[in-house]
Amino acid sequence: VETIGEGAFENCDQLTTLIIGNGVETIENYAFQECSQLITLIIGNGVETIGAAAFRYCSNVTSMDLGNVQIIGDSAFYDCGQLTRVDIPNSVETIGPYAFYGTALTNVVIPNSVETIWNSAFENCNQLTNVTIGDNVKTIEFSAFKMCVSLASVDLGNVQIIGEAAFKGCGLTSVDLGNVQTIGEQAFRNCGQLTRVDIPNSVETIG
Repeated sequence: VETIGEGAFENCDQLTTLIIGNGVETIENYAFQECSQLITLIIGNGVETIGAAAFRYCSNVTSMDLGNVQIIGDSAFYDCGQLTRVDIPNSVETIGPYAFYGTALTNVVIPNSVETIWNSAFENCNQLTNVTIGDNVKTIEFSAFKMCVSLASVDLGNVQIIGEAAFKGCGLTSVDLGNVQTIGEQAFRNCGQLTRVDIPNSVETIG
């Protein structure tokens, strides 16, 4: 099997363990959506693409290894509310909109293979305390980390564009803006604990 088709196992609410073999290359949209009892998830090293909402609402998955995945689709792990750990490999090129929205991740490392963190990718991850952003990330899209209320600090590295409301409502106390050029509207709105921010000479626009 090379492809697990769209909605193939959607709403299999008694499924507790899923091991995806190395021969599988694509997990299509909604393939395992609402498998609410799924706890153990092992993704084989052959998987390159995880489709939109493939594991959305898999509310009992706690951790996973993404193998050699290249594309994490829109809402792939949306509202997986028990997901506390995921290792994003250097193979990943795309983290789609809402990919990890509402998860319980505590630590996120964005690898150097990623250039854009798409909108709302980590929005409402209220257990997230630490984010490491890879050197090649240039754009953080709108609402990417919105309402990550436990996120106290972030080093933006080589990021050039911070989108609208990207860190709105976060628990940030300090921010190093690195080489940012554009700060979008409401980027840090309602960051009530933010006491220090260094605005570098590279900044051209503050929304």
